[in-house]
Amino acid sequence: MSAYETAIKAERKGQRFVYQWNANLVGYYQDKFIEGHVLTDAWQEVSFGTMAGLLDTIRTRVLNMALDIKSEVGESDTDLKRVLPNSTEGEKVNRIVINNIFGGTVYQSDQQNINIQNISAGNWEELQKALLSFGIGQNDVDDLSKEMQSDGKTYGARVKAWISRNASKVWDHGLQVGTSVGTSILTELVKQHYGIK
Repeated sequence: MSAYETAIKAERKGQRFVYQWNANLVGYYQDKFIEGHVLTDAWQEVSFGTMAGLLDTIRTRVLNMALDIKSEVGESDTDLKRVLPNSTEGEKVNRIVINNIFGGTVYQSDQQNINIQNISAGNWEELQKALLSFGIGQNDVDDLSKEMQSDGKTYGARVKAWISRNASKVWDHGLQVGTSVGTSILTELVKQHYGIK
């Protein structure tokens, strides 16, 4: 959080905050912007308002997390220190941290932390948006809709087969994830759509 506060102070002095693109992302897009040209470097300038909003979001989430843990575990730091990692209380604390900080389920794949936003049960638009954000093409999303109809709007064999066919197509932040992680991500999203825990 102190890094964001420093960035805001620097921007007030007329400096700007620049976010450099990851080399893998630059490599992925190097021939996709202008025909006959190669992208060698890319960055994004972040405004003062965006940084201030980000800092406010962090503070709010940390406060909400602390209040949720307080209501589940106890009033003092001593109560929290007594929570064992593999206990029921430990699971509650873990769930609270993931929901407040990441906003949903998180998968780890080598060097990647992959965040799965929660979607409402039965909300096709949210599911479609989530699938597109993970690199699944519109034609494949349309195929999923057909498979769901064929399965009678249940988590059936055709939907599971669709997940298997498309697991290798999952991308996160410009990087392709492994098939096993892709399967987990697609399964999680589809189960959320069906309201399956």
